[in-house]
Amino acid sequence: MMLQIKVSDIVTYLICPRRVYFHYRERESLNLNIKYIENLLLKELSIRYHEVLKRDSLKDDDLYPLLKSRYLHLCEEFDLIYPEVLKKTDEETICSSKNNIESCIENICANLNAQLTQYGPELMLEYLTPVSIEPYLYSDKTGIAGSPTMIVMDSDKQVPMVIKGGKYPDNGIWKNDRIHLASLAMLTEEKYSNTAGTGFVLYSREAVIRKAGIRSTDRRQVLKIRNRIKNIKNGMMPEGKNSDLCTNCIYSNLCKSRKSLMSKFF
Repeated sequence: MMLQIKVSDIVTYLICPRRVYFHYRERESLNLNIKYIENLLLKELSIRYHEVLKRDSLKDDDLYPLLKSRYLHLCEEFDLIYPEVLKKTDEETICSSKNNIESCIENICANLNAQLTQYGPELMLEYLTPVSIEPYLYSDKTGIAGSPTMIVMDSDKQVPMVIKGGKYPDNGIWKNDRIHLASLAMLTEEKYSNTAGTGFVLYSREAVIRKAGIRSTDRRQVLKIRNRIKNIKNGMMPEGKNSDLCTNCIYSNLCKSRKSLMSKFF
């Protein structure tokens, strides 16, 4: 049986290969900070954009009260959607996260209105209406499994949409997001027997949608990382990235101790 590699493993590898190693060997506790909760709220709000945009005769001034109403309703249901996460999160973190995202809604609406003008209401609605939400997909060809946040339509073909909570680049999508999107596009193409060759990244804090082509180099990189993760799961410890992210990494102490141990032998 082929060793299964998760898309989440690929995303983690892009952050730091050594995090994949520790993930499979140590008990991992989620870092349930404000940023984590905010990203969950942004994801859930993004999934609901189409409910507001599909209204007939939607005017610029209509969007803010409609989206805010949707958001407040989401906040009421949030603990029903993520009971296990919120059970482990203190009330102050949850309240701060909800307030922070509520303060983003005005800017989100401004960007949605700008893109409604750019793409047109019909195309915008197509891009943001989910055919499926977080479906589990597995590829027999690659041994990769994962769940796109949404499957949406692009020119009558099903394509993945990735929702990211971080900043968006001036043009296109970030390099790591391109690899993430490519891994999901390969799953989607196999599932729906199409070769759409495109996908979307929604930078949810600003509600900026970016369409991207899936290049051969992206697919090649996905397979290369898949092979490296197989080696890691089989016991090989890779080098870490030693970036600014190390400070808040849940494995930072383990990583430092392994480096100290290895230095005794080399």
